[in-house]
Amino acid sequence: MPLSEKNKNIRKAYFDGFENPEEFKTLSTWFDSVEGEAMLDPLQQEQSRAKIRKRLLESVKNVSPKSTVTYLRPLLRVAMVIGVVGIAAWVLHYYTNNIYKELDVSAIAEIMPVQDSIRLTFEDGKVVLLSPDSGANRTIGSSQAIIDGELIYNASSEAVVNNIVTTPQGNIFRINLPDGTKVWMNAKSELSFPSRFLGPERNVRLQGEAYFEVSEDDKQPFVVAFADQKVRVLGTHFNIAAYRDGTQRTTLMEGRVQLERGAEKIPLLPNEQVIVMGNKLQKRTVDASEYSAWKDGYFVFHNATPNQIMEELTNWYDLKIKSDVGSSTERFSGKISQKMNLAEVLEVLQVAGIHFKIGENKLKHKEIEFQKQSL
Repeated sequence: MPLSEKNKNIRKAYFDGFENPEEFKTLSTWFDSVEGEAMLDPLQQEQSRAKIRKRLLESVKNVSPKSTVTYLRPLLRVAMVIGVVGIAAWVLHYYTNNIYKELDVSAIAEIMPVQDSIRLTFEDGKVVLLSPDSGANRTIGSSQAIIDGELIYNASSEAVVNNIVTTPQGNIFRINLPDGTKVWMNAKSELSFPSRFLGPERNVRLQGEAYFEVSEDDKQPFVVAFADQKVRVLGTHFNIAAYRDGTQRTTLMEGRVQLERGAEKIPLLPNEQVIVMGNKLQKRTVDASEYSAWKDGYFVFHNATPNQIMEELTNWYDLKIKSDVGSSTERFSGKISQKMNLAEVLEVLQVAGIHFKIGENKLKHKEIEFQKQSL
């Protein structure tokens, strides 16, 4: 639609970085109806970009959350109409991730563990979705079957193919490997292994966390690779935590293992643990049973920071971390049942002096945020 002289003046004032409330209302009405005629030419567009970015930054900084939604709509139209794609993307990110409402206890209690399917991926790219809780036993290919909720491998099968099992948030899964080794996979984990173990070693690769009860075989050691480390065993029980962005630790429950990283080799006895501190491997004595309690349905925290607690909860519940709190003096140690709903878990942490709030952004994503308490 053609621009009136008044609207032309308002548009110019806006691109120059100024409008009063009445002019802004008039400008918003015009952008609701404009079809793209009489826009700035390319040179004018280029000259306006810096000014518009400045206006956007100031607008989202200086208005209240309630008014930001209304205020951003015409600003987004400005950015899109004149072709400033980068600015529109920035505003969309702000709009969807920083404007949210805090949820009350009843809403938090309804946030349940994620129930996505566990994935079995073959080396040819074929994916099979596994539902261990369905109660149905079924055969998968020539060497695998789901029996009583556990993935079982047939050691007599002649086929040798690589398998990758991936667990989503909120799921623990058991695997019985071809050699009889039992594996419990924690949430958000991935285990890669062959359908038959050939050669001098039984090699698997882990990302995430898993508990192993290794079938003994003196002639064919069992080797777990994770990050830049390896654990070499003959027959034993141990737990490895190696999430991509989290703590890396190996804890021995029974038997004996050797942790290897390059030329560095560290033997472990029961109730010993090796943890990565900075870039160094540090061995210490622990109560090993606490580090496998997750497979029995517990969150277990050991002098955990707020960031570590949030990471653990997002592994289980449909949550995202709203912001990293950096260094914090608050710590929590304890064991909490995963059968509790999220509101109950947060209540336990609150009693211990660790406070979180849960919010929901405009895309309905639930976000967890640490609340530092003033003294």
